[in-house]
Amino acid sequence: MRSIRTRLMLTASLALAVLACAIGFTLHQVIRQDLYDSLDQSLETRARTLTALIEEDGDRVSLEWLDPEDEERARPALPEMFVLRNAGGKTVAASRGMERYDGDWPVRENHDVSFATDTIGDRRSRVCVLKFHPKTEDDDEPSAKLQLLVAEPVEETEETLARVRFWILVVGGLGVLLGGGVLFLIVTRETGSLKTLAGRIEELNVEIPASRIEMKNAPSELAPVVAQLNDLLERLETSRTREREFTAGAAHELRTPLAGIRAKLELALSRKRSVEEHAKFEEQSLEIAVGIQGVVERLLNLARLEAGEVLGDPQPVELEPLIEKTWQPFAERAGQRRLEVVLDLYDDKASVHLDALTVVLTNLFENAVNYADENSKLVISQWIAEGGLGIRVKNSASGISPEDAERALEPFWRSDKARRDAGVHAGLGLTLCRRLVQGMGGKFTTKVEDGSFIAELKLNTPKL
Repeated sequence: MRSIRTRLMLTASLALAVLACAIGFTLHQVIRQDLYDSLDQSLETRARTLTALIEEDGDRVSLEWLDPEDEERARPALPEMFVLRNAGGKTVAASRGMERYDGDWPVRENHDVSFATDTIGDRRSRVCVLKFHPKTEDDDEPSAKLQLLVAEPVEETEETLARVRFWILVVGGLGVLLGGGVLFLIVTRETGSLKTLAGRIEELNVEIPASRIEMKNAPSELAPVVAQLNDLLERLETSRTREREFTAGAAHELRTPLAGIRAKLELALSRKRSVEEHAKFEEQSLEIAVGIQGVVERLLNLARLEAGEVLGDPQPVELEPLIEKTWQPFAERAGQRRLEVVLDLYDDKASVHLDALTVVLTNLFENAVNYADENSKLVISQWIAEGGLGIRVKNSASGISPEDAERALEPFWRSDKARRDAGVHAGLGLTLCRRLVQGMGGKFTTKVEDGSFIAELKLNTPKL
C-alpha cells in the first residue's frame, strides 16, 4: 500500500496539474477573445469607413472609388476583401476574388453589425457584415439598407494564438514541475512527524516496563494520537501488572491450603492411627478442600466478569426474605464467635439481579463473620430511598486501619491479623462484590469508621 506521503503527492500533483490546465485554458480563451475582439473592431472600422464612400443617387448606387476624380483618395480605404449587396441581395461591388462569394452572411435581425468566421477560398477568415443606409444627395430619404461584408484572413491571429498556447504549455509545465518540487519538499517536511511516529511505534518494546512514545514538538493533529497511544500503553502495562499480581496471588493463596492438605495426609500416614483420628484428619482436609473450592469459584466469577459476561435481566425480589435466607448459613458460625447480630431490614420489594445480589450478600456475610472481633456486634441494614436500594454490613474491625479500607478491595489483600489467622480466605470476596455491584450499575464502597469496618452497596433501583 502506498504511503500517505505518496498519496498526498499524487493527489496534490494531480490537483496542481488540473489547476494549471484550467488557468492555461482560461488564459488562452481570454487572449483569444481579446484578439478576435480587436480584429472585429478593426473590421467594423474598415466597414464604416467604406460606407462613407458609398452614395445613393436616386435608384443608382455611386461608388467613389470608381469615380476618376475620387479614385486616388478612395483606393487606400478599400479593404482587401469586401462585398457590397443591395437590399435584394444582388452584388453591387466586390473586391478581386470576392465576386462569386456565396457563403452564408452572418446577418442577425435587429442588429446592424454581425461577425462570424468562414472559409473564403482556402483561407480561414473573419467576416463582418454591416447593414447601413448610404448617404444621399440633398439629404433625401434613403432607400432600404445595403449590406456590406468585409473580411480578413485570420492566419496572423491564429499564429499569435499558437505562440500563446506554446508559451502557456511551457510556462504551465515548468510551473507544475516547480510546484511539484516545492510540494514534495513541503509534504516531506510536514509528514516527517508521521514517519517519526511510525518509527517510534516500530521500535517500541512493550515488554519493557514504562515504555512510552516520546515525540517532542508533535503537531497538534498528532498530539491526541500520541496521548491515546501512551494511555493505551499505560493501561496495557497496568493490566499486565495486575495479571502478574493476580497470578502470583492466586498461586500463593492456593499453595497454603494445598500444603495444609498435604501436611494432614502425611501426618495421617506417618503411623497407625485410630478410626477417630483418621476421621478428624479427613474432616479437616474436607474443610480445607471446601475452602479451596470457594477460592476457585471466586476466581472463575472474577474471570467471567472481566470477560464482560452479562448478568442477565433484573427481576422483582422481596428483599427481607432474601437477606434472611442468605444469612442463615452463617448464623451458626456467628454464634460460635459470640457475635451479636442485628438485622435492620424492611419489607421492601425491588427489581434486582437475584443471582448476582445473592453472591454479593454471601461474600459480605462471610467476610463479616470471619473477620469481626469476637464478642462484638454485627449489623446488617437494608433500605430503599430516593437514591435507590442500599445494603450495609457493619462489624467491629480492630485488626484493620482506616488506611487499609480501600486496599481491602484489591484481589488477595488481607490485613496482617487475617493473615495470621490464615486458612483458605484468599481475599477475593470484596473484590468480587465490587465487580458484581458495578456490573449491576451500582456503587460499592468500604471504609473504617469508629473502629468498625463498613461495606456498603447502592443500586439505582426504585421500590416496587
